[in-house]
Amino acid sequence: MPHVHYETESRRLRLAGDVLDDDLADLREAVARFVERSEGHLMVDLTAVTELSESAARHLVEVRTAAGARGRRLTLLRRHGTPVDEALRSAAASG
Repeated sequence: MPHVHYETESRRLRLAGDVLDDDLADLREAVARFVERSEGHLMVDLTAVTELSESAARHLVEVRTAAGARGRRLTLLRRHGTPVDEALRSAAASG
C-alpha cells in the first residue's frame, strides 16, 4: 500500500510509493473518502508514486471523468514523461 496523506487546507491527497493492483481497494477508499471532503475540487498528487498499475490508473481516470460529469474537479498531478504519466495517458486514451 502506498503512503497516503491528505492536506485539508489545499485539498490535496498525496500518494507515495507503488500503487499496484493489490492496492486498488485501498486507493478507491482513500479517493472516495477525500473527494467528499474536498468541496468540489480535489488534487491527487502522484509525483511521489514510483509505479502505477494499469487498473489503478484506469480507476483514477474514471473518477476524474465522473467528478467532471457532476460539476466537480479532480486534478491528477504527476511528473510528465514518467511511467506514472504514461499509465495515466494510456488509461485516458483507452477509456
